[in-house]
Amino acid sequence: MSLRPEHRRVMIQLLTVLIIFLLVAGVYLGFQVALATTTPWVAVASGSMRPALEAGDLVIVKGVPATDIEVGDIIIFDSPRGVRTIHRVTRIQTLHNGTIQFKTKGDANPSEEL
Repeated sequence: MSLRPEHRRVMIQLLTVLIIFLLVAGVYLGFQVALATTTPWVAVASGSMRPALEAGDLVIVKGVPATDIEVGDIIIFDSPRGVRTIHRVTRIQTLHNGTIQFKTKGDANPSEEL
């Protein structure tokens, strides 16, 4: 049993799309594992980190333990308003319950944020 030429062409196109999808998914999963994060890259949404990062820049994210973060490091976090934020650490505090809290500031912003 053989496929008609038009069916064969459709099958080849579907297989090509499937292979491309699987390759992209494999690369994404590979980055997640290699960088120890569920979000291996993030687009910068605003100019708050200018001149270090411009809006539209693509940032590669590496997961690290909170205890390895130092003042001056750039971190990515979800703000209390639920907005993904990329800022520089200005202070680190360890609370009484052992929680590590970072004070951050965008390089172009006038003041710190929690």
